[in-house]
Amino acid sequence: MTTVLLLDYGGVLHDPGDTARLDTLAERLGAAPFVAAYLASREEFDRGQSPEDYWAALLGRPLSAAELADATEVDIAQWQQVPPAVEAATRRARGAGLRLALLSNMPHPEADAYETRAWTEPFERLYFSCRLGLVKPDPAIFTHVLTELAVAPEAVTFLDDRADNVAAAAALGIDARLTVGTGATIATIDALVAAR
Repeated sequence: MTTVLLLDYGGVLHDPGDTARLDTLAERLGAAPFVAAYLASREEFDRGQSPEDYWAALLGRPLSAAELADATEVDIAQWQQVPPAVEAATRRARGAGLRLALLSNMPHPEADAYETRAWTEPFERLYFSCRLGLVKPDPAIFTHVLTELAVAPEAVTFLDDRADNVAAAAALGIDARLTVGTGATIATIDALVAAR
């Protein structure tokens, strides 16, 4: 039986949605549109690379302090919205006795911004890749979480929107479920609560 619900952030608790703000940022920075590269090149950023190095690599030049602040603000805004219905579902899960933890590939600026948001209150632990120096799907990140939570893999249900992350967790014995979008997340959480 599931005692710990381990949730990814992007694509599970949050739908990334419209990327228009990133296109506007590219215009302000005098760069070609970079949404595809932005989404494809985040692994080192999520592992802990500095914002200065990430944006310089993405844009092919260093950013001024003002440009870096602008880029960081836009980056945080792109990912920050957790819908109220998702927050309510996590609160129902916690109220039903499930332990909740977050495991997200996320860079330092976002981790710093999100850890004090109201939506994090039901979570016992927040695990951000940038602080661990590991990124999913590395099995070591899942082992770290299991050890810190002092829980057996079979007692954990993990929701993630990427098949490679789900496969890595499942290989360790975790009940890992491919869950894409906040609607699917809410349905899965409610099913777990109903099964208790």
